[in-house]
Amino acid sequence: MAYWSKNDGVPFSFLFRAFDFTAQRVCRNDVNVACNMLRTVMRTTPRDLLAVFHLLANKIAPKHELASDLGVGSGLIITALAEAYNKPEDEIRNQKKNKRKKLDLVEELVMAAGTLGQAAVYNEDRNLEPLDSPEAAEIVKRVHSVCLVYDKLIWAILDDGISKLSSSCSFSIGVPVEPMLAKLSLAESEIIERFNGTAYVCEYKYDGEQAQIHYMEDGKVEIYTRNLEPSSEMFPDVV
Repeated sequence: MAYWSKNDGVPFSFLFRAFDFTAQRVCRNDVNVACNMLRTVMRTTPRDLLAVFHLLANKIAPKHELASDLGVGSGLIITALAEAYNKPEDEIRNQKKNKRKKLDLVEELVMAAGTLGQAAVYNEDRNLEPLDSPEAAEIVKRVHSVCLVYDKLIWAILDDGISKLSSSCSFSIGVPVEPMLAKLSLAESEIIERFNGTAYVCEYKYDGEQAQIHYMEDGKVEIYTRNLEPSSEMFPDVV
């Protein structure tokens, strides 16, 4: 529930309470907590949605932007927390390990962008083609895989709605897309069962570097790794 006026920015105490609900397991469904938080921001202060989503995703900018790496490692953060709370670093480090699985779950949840899609559906009051929450979540996940720039994605949702998102956000030169990575299988029988009678072709997999090559409009070439990080300097011969 919002307790601030529409002319004010989203107070950090609101975000803290939402994160605290998840950390304390007051609510069993992390999806609902994140969804309701984003929905409230959309309804009251849409201009703050980008900043809130970046915070929720633990990002400050897309990976392909060079300025996005602050160079702050976990060791420095642990030292800062230990000094701020007057705790031994070992205690902070142990707490970090205990929270690792939960943090991984939240990161996977947010980066899949499903909560953003659900929140947008609840927020829409336009005369658009109705979508249910799971369908909207799948649309946002699919578009997010080819449009990793949050500001473009979020403003398209706010301006045009979920139903038009696929046409509003698409491939862009200079913005890498998420790779279609394979899913590991333990046995051939598992693969056969997964395809469920569908015809398929197998081929050998060779080890090597995976890269995306973008030929820019100004004639320059940009190469990105499978982690979507710039790597043009690693392949001068290709460039």
